[in-house]
Amino acid sequence: MPQLAAVCCDALNFFTSEASARRWADGHRDVTGDVVDQERAADIGQQTVGPLLTDG
Repeated sequence: MPQLAAVCCDALNFFTSEASARRWADGHRDVTGDVVDQERAADIGQQTVGPLLTDG
């Protein structure tokens, strides 16, 4: 089974609002990626981690 760290990005951050996430991103141009809402983040988490939690 692959290690979780091998399939996740190096930077995973949670913010209280889209505006604060964008302010952080503006100050960290070296970190690539997207600002997503909680629902999309949950979908991504399920797609990424879900298969690692099954027997098969």
